[in-house]
Amino acid sequence: MSSTCFSHYLHGFTVLCDRALWAGAPVTENAEEFLVQLREAESPISNRDMNCLDRLEGLSGRELKLFCDQPLSLGQVPGRRWVFEVTDTLAFYWVEGVNDVIYELKPGCDTLGFWAVQLFLPMLISHITGALMLHGSAVNSDRGAFLFLAPTCGGKSTLAHWMSQQGYAFMADDKIRLQKVEDEWRALPAHPFCRPSRTEESLGVFQPGYLPLGRNIRAIVELAWTESPEPYISKMSGIEAFSVLRSHQIMDYHPNPEHALLHLSDVARECPLIRLYRPKGMQYMSVVRTVLESQ
Repeated sequence: MSSTCFSHYLHGFTVLCDRALWAGAPVTENAEEFLVQLREAESPISNRDMNCLDRLEGLSGRELKLFCDQPLSLGQVPGRRWVFEVTDTLAFYWVEGVNDVIYELKPGCDTLGFWAVQLFLPMLISHITGALMLHGSAVNSDRGAFLFLAPTCGGKSTLAHWMSQQGYAFMADDKIRLQKVEDEWRALPAHPFCRPSRTEESLGVFQPGYLPLGRNIRAIVELAWTESPEPYISKMSGIEAFSVLRSHQIMDYHPNPEHALLHLSDVARECPLIRLYRPKGMQYMSVVRTVLESQ
C-alpha cells in the first residue's frame, strides 16, 4: 500500500484511493484499517480470458460490463479475477481475497469519483462483506433515521435533500446499508453528497449536515405518488413488508443471497414500514414532513 493516500468513509467502511474520490477527502498516511484501496493501473486493464457475466445500459446511457475468469458461485473464491468496465470511460480490476483494486481511466475521463462511489464500490462492498443494502436515501431525526425507498427518479433524493435543509442530518442519497447492532437494526451513512437534480456523472451537492455515524431506524418509507393534495400513509407488515423491501434490495453478486433474504425478513419484522403517498410539487413538502413526523 502506498504510504500517502486519500481516505473515504463509505457505508461504514474505510476506502483508500491514490486520488480523492470527492473534494475535501482527508489525506492519510500508513493507514492500517481499511476495506479496499484503489490505485491507478500502470498498464491497460485487460478482460482477456474472462467471460462477460452481465451487460446493461447504465447511468448516462453508457454500457456497463462485468467480467470474471470463473463461473459465478456462492461465497468468496480467493484468486478469482474480476473486471468492471464502463465503456469508453474507465475500468476496475480486482482479485478476490486481495484488498487492492486497480483502476484505469480512459482518455478524457474525469469521473472516477462518480463511478466508484455511486456504483462500483457499493457493489464491491456488498460482494466482499455480504452487507445488506437498499436502494434508498436517508436522513436522521431526533428519534432515528427515516429511510426513503423509491426507484430511480422516484423523488427519494429530492425529499432527503429538502429535509436536510430543514435541519435533518443527511445520511444517504441513493444506497443505504443496514446493519444489526446489539439486536437493533441501524442505518449506516453512505457519503456526504446528494443528487436532487440527477446531474449526469456527478456526485451532486455536498451536504454540510452529513452524519457519518450509524443510527437506529425510525421508519422505512416507500414513496408513492397520489393525485390527492393531502399526503397520507399506509402501514405495512408481513409478506407485503418483505416484498417491498425485496424489491428495493441491492443483490448484485451478493456472496450469499439466501442469508441476505433471511436478514431482510428480520428487518421486515422488526422495523416500522410505511408507504407514503404524496402529491408532486415542492409546495407540498412541509405537509409531507408533518405526516412523517406523526410516525
